[in-house]
Amino acid sequence: MAKKKHFIYLIIKLAIFTLLAVLVLVTRDKQVEHLKPFIGSLMLLYGAEGLFYEAFFHHLRIIHEPKSYLGLIELIFGIVLIVAPLAFEYVCIIWATWSIVRESYEIKELVSDYKSIAPRILSGAESVAVIVFSVMLILEPGEHHALIHMSLLVVELILNPLTVLLDEIIVHFKEKKKAKALEQEKASE
Repeated sequence: MAKKKHFIYLIIKLAIFTLLAVLVLVTRDKQVEHLKPFIGSLMLLYGAEGLFYEAFFHHLRIIHEPKSYLGLIELIFGIVLIVAPLAFEYVCIIWATWSIVRESYEIKELVSDYKSIAPRILSGAESVAVIVFSVMLILEPGEHHALIHMSLLVVELILNPLTVLLDEIIVHFKEKKKAKALEQEKASE
């Protein structure tokens, strides 16, 4: 039952994040003009979603290692970005630093929680690209790099829940195939 709830959660998250990705793609130029409240709101969304995920799925024993510190940091930085009077360059640097931290954690999860290769390669390539462009955004915090980072954000919003969902589907079918093979082996004895 817990796995079914997790699967439903991932589908809902994929739908919401895909809608958000389409919104970002369509309004990308406007979002760069209003980067501070947009990134602040995005950090709040990620932080709240992360805390909800941990509270709900850690209780159901779906996840074993809580990372609530990341959700709390995202909430704090989201509030700071929305409230504090920051220059565009500082917003870019905070955004890029946040991206590096998130993607580094994703790479750690890719390596430590290896399930299936195909979604992991895609997610790993996206994480490396985001880290590289985040460093570029820190070194040159301008509108050009912010637009590139915004484009990567569209990809990240879709891949973030999709890779976990694909992992779950692949593992489910592998387990089903293994159970069927065991049944056939027992039947042939």
